[in-house]
Amino acid sequence: MYGAPRVASLVLFPVAFVLLALQRVHAITRHGLVLAYAGEEGLVRANARLGRLSVAGAALGSAPGLLALRLGGSASTLYLAAAVYAVSALLNLRLPHPRVPRTAPHEVGRLGRLPALTAPAIGAMGLRAASGFLLFTLAFALRRSGEPTWWFGVLGGAATAGGLLAYAVAPRLPEGLREEAVVVACVVGAGAGAGLTFAAFSLPVLTLFALAVGTSAELGRLAFLALMQRSAPRGAHGRVFVRYEVLFQLAWVAGALIPAMTELGFREAFLVLAGLYLVAGVGYLMPDLLARRRGASGRDLDPRGPR
Repeated sequence: MYGAPRVASLVLFPVAFVLLALQRVHAITRHGLVLAYAGEEGLVRANARLGRLSVAGAALGSAPGLLALRLGGSASTLYLAAAVYAVSALLNLRLPHPRVPRTAPHEVGRLGRLPALTAPAIGAMGLRAASGFLLFTLAFALRRSGEPTWWFGVLGGAATAGGLLAYAVAPRLPEGLREEAVVVACVVGAGAGAGLTFAAFSLPVLTLFALAVGTSAELGRLAFLALMQRSAPRGAHGRVFVRYEVLFQLAWVAGALIPAMTELGFREAFLVLAGLYLVAGVGYLMPDLLARRRGASGRDLDPRGPR
């Protein structure tokens, strides 16, 4: 509301920055409330439902926003957004007080680190890095390869559709399926798809692969989010969420830098992408293997011998 009559002044920029910061605060608070309202057994489904509602809200809100922009300019759009925020705040006040469940006794390390999330985080970071790699491969390597530019629209649309498809698939996952298994399946499936795409290089195969990447990346995110919500102790969701979200953003940037700073061919990029998924899979398994090796070494060094 404050920035609406000042859209032509520099005041708009700090107001926009505050709105972005509040958006992240809202995301952290929402992740904590999901556990309180949905319970530990329905976290993936609840997060997928919130994702569907977010997409539907963006789709439904675009038409009134465009109409307000056309009739009254950018200031009227901000007034409309302020009204929506006010109505949303009133609706939030009507929410029943949640019963906060007892969380798992995981200790939060420095800067929000949870040892129980190390292996799943590596797999989820691999999925994020692969998403950034694929996007910039389409932006740079596709242009250098001489393929038609409309391929970018087809493949980008398929990746976006894959993310939306994940919201429909997540609620239909088996009840007893662990979130760690979902992350592993996404990494392995996307890696196999990258190898197949390199071997059978064609637009239909590329489109199916882009769809699979979008689906696996979003499914992996939902699974890790549910695992994080369940593992983080009460009062530590903010620190834990910020830590892993920053790591995921850095992984996305690192993956995007590879095709942006190298002269990879479009087809060869999918072989590199398969390697990224392989590294993510090995990284997922490594913490558990090292822990077992340390445990075995400790038993061997025990003067009482193996028990």
